[in-house]
Amino acid sequence: MAPRMLSDWEPKLLRFISRSPRRSDVIQPYLLWRFSRKEDRKAAEFLDRLLSLRPDDPAGLWFKGLVQLRTPNQAPAARKTLNRALDLGAGRLLDPKARFYRWLGRKRPHHLD
Repeated sequence: MAPRMLSDWEPKLLRFISRSPRRSDVIQPYLLWRFSRKEDRKAAEFLDRLLSLRPDDPAGLWFKGLVQLRTPNQAPAARKTLNRALDLGAGRLLDPKARFYRWLGRKRPHHLD
């Protein structure tokens, strides 16, 4: 996808999530695109906006935890944020890999295998 095509995704995603709060999984392609371009700062800014609107958004918290994990010395904060995201249902929305569950000291739910 061309960057220009994605340049206006943020307001559209936030508007969509405000209308369909249980569908925050739609942020995944956008944030993975940002991560692939090493644009963690832009991803973090978007997540700050999302979480200011929906502080308990499981997908938003999951990706915030991933940004923290990619930031030096933020592993403890990342662990806390990722665990909170899982507590709020991120596992059902985003299907994290088993290694994340192990790193967090949790068992991957059997229904996700």
